[in-house]
Amino acid sequence: MITISPELFDEIEQKWAPPDDPVFQLVPPTFEDQVSELYAAIGSPAVSSLSFWVIYVKLLLAFRNLPEDPSLEAALLAAHEGEVLEVDIIPGLRELRHNKDFIGAIPKEGDQDTSEGDIDSDDIDLCDFADFSD
Repeated sequence: MITISPELFDEIEQKWAPPDDPVFQLVPPTFEDQVSELYAAIGSPAVSSLSFWVIYVKLLLAFRNLPEDPSLEAALLAAHEGEVLEVDIIPGLRELRHNKDFIGAIPKEGDQDTSEGDIDSDDIDLCDFADFSD
C-alpha cells in the first residue's frame, strides 16, 4: 500500500482537479442558487438511498410552487441547447410500459404541502421503476 499525505493529495487535486474547474459545474449557477435555497427551506435533510426520492419530490413541488423566473428558465434552456433528448431504443428492448411515468407518481401542484414535511415514501407510488424486457 502506498500512503499519500493529505498535503500531497490536496496539491494534486489543485493541479489536476481544482474544485472551480468548469467540469464540476453540473448545473447552471442560477439553478444551483435556487435549488440550494429550496433545499435549505425543506430543512437540508440528509440524502440517502432511502430518502432520495422523498427529498426529490419535495424539491420538485417547491420548484413548481415558485413564481416564474425568466432568468432561471433562460439558464436552463441555454444549458440544454443542442442536447438530444430522444434516445433510440436499444435493439431487442421495447418501450417502457408506462412510458414517461415510469419513475413513479409525482404529486401535482396542490396534492401535497411541502412546507409541513408531510411527504414520505408511503405517499409516493414507487411500485414500477422500469419494465425490463428479456
